[in-house]
Amino acid sequence: MKTILKIIVILFVAALVAGGFYLVVQNTSSTATEGGSFPSMTNADETRPERPAAIPDRDGGEHGASLAGGLAGVIGALVKLTVIIAITLIVEKGTSLFGKKRAASPA
Repeated sequence: MKTILKIIVILFVAALVAGGFYLVVQNTSSTATEGGSFPSMTNADETRPERPAAIPDRDGGEHGASLAGGLAGVIGALVKLTVIIAITLIVEKGTSLFGKKRAASPA
């Protein structure tokens, strides 16, 4: 029964954290644009604006998939996961040691 309770508590805390992040992202994205809608990509007369001269035309090459960028993302995710697991293990070990000390010292 203790294991099920721990799992439920962990899932509840994870849901709270995810909900908090969702609210923060929604609040910051809604303040970035007026009315919560995306800006129009056309002029008032429904024509597309010209590209500025400083921005080169897209040939598709500079926005392609990058092996280095993909590996950096994967390695970054693995580092974050490792840190989270290490913190979790430290907290679990600390709580188990605290529980053993309390049980070992009779009053």
